[in-house]
Amino acid sequence: MTRVRIEQEAPLPEACDPMDLELLLDSVLEEHGADGTVTLVLADDATLRRLNGQFKGASEPTDVLSFDLTDPVHPDCDDLGEVYVSVDRAEVQAREGSRRLSEEIAWLAIHGILHLLGYRHDSPGASASMRGREREYIARLQAGIHLKGV
Repeated sequence: MTRVRIEQEAPLPEACDPMDLELLLDSVLEEHGADGTVTLVLADDATLRRLNGQFKGASEPTDVLSFDLTDPVHPDCDDLGEVYVSVDRAEVQAREGSRRLSEEIAWLAIHGILHLLGYRHDSPGASASMRGREREYIARLQAGIHLKGV
């Protein structure tokens, strides 16, 4: 059973519907045959800056971080992982890319979940594959085709 749990540490604008996001992300996990829970934390730049420094050694905020919890360090954990999205970064990037904030947040969350599912962007081929999947899921969101079982 897959399940996305959303925790809001940063406020979302009214136009962003966490239920739509949850349904979309659940469908991504189901499509990949994932079994477990992913916690999506919608946070601010300060939180992502702190985590980026603590776990990646970088002193600046970032837009998304994924933490795999299926490793040997967490042997008894049923969770697949945690994905942190900076709502602050998403707002800036949405504005710069002329996208709706809800789409930018969804894109970042999908990106984080794909990392938990093994996708990488450390080579041109891997990056193209990951970007293609992200575009596919965003197109489904835009078309309203993101409900489980559809």
